[in-house]
Amino acid sequence: MNIKVDQAEQFSVLNFKEEFEKVWMNCLTDIYREDRLIHHVEIDGQIFYSGYENYIKSNVDLVKEIHIITFSRLESITETETTLSEYLVKYIPGMEEITNKLYGDVSPETWEEFATGLKGLQWIVSSLEFLRFLYAPGSEKSAHIQDYCSQLSQIVKELDKEMQSNNLVGVADLLQYELLPCLNDFLSEEK
Repeated sequence: MNIKVDQAEQFSVLNFKEEFEKVWMNCLTDIYREDRLIHHVEIDGQIFYSGYENYIKSNVDLVKEIHIITFSRLESITETETTLSEYLVKYIPGMEEITNKLYGDVSPETWEEFATGLKGLQWIVSSLEFLRFLYAPGSEKSAHIQDYCSQLSQIVKELDKEMQSNNLVGVADLLQYELLPCLNDFLSEEK
């Protein structure tokens, strides 16, 4: 098995069970010492953004090559902000359509769209939390993102409460008057 970090020298692991853990920990130590973060791991040509360690352990006898791609904090911030902004440009109009459908008779297709919208919201919250982690604690940007995380957390709690009560009008109102304005506000400030 070969292990490579970015464009650095490649390590060969001959006895996986004995050497891999040590080589892997050395790679991680070097990455974090340089204040870099793992962006993704390519395992035999397949890209993993998460769960790569479990995949490697589960496929120990099959894995031939591991390539760890890292980003600096600044690269991670830029990548996350760009991806989040691009996603929000599509997400907001989509959720507006779903919200309008929730005020009427809700079809099974609308429920599927709504469930997808909630998964998207989870991704948005995770991205904001990651950005908060990336920015220096106590910085203006970190505080700004923390405000949005707090607002979204409160909206999610209220959405859950309204969904538990089967109050679709309340859900739609929260989406239309709380969630979408919050996301639009964040998006406009990022531009």
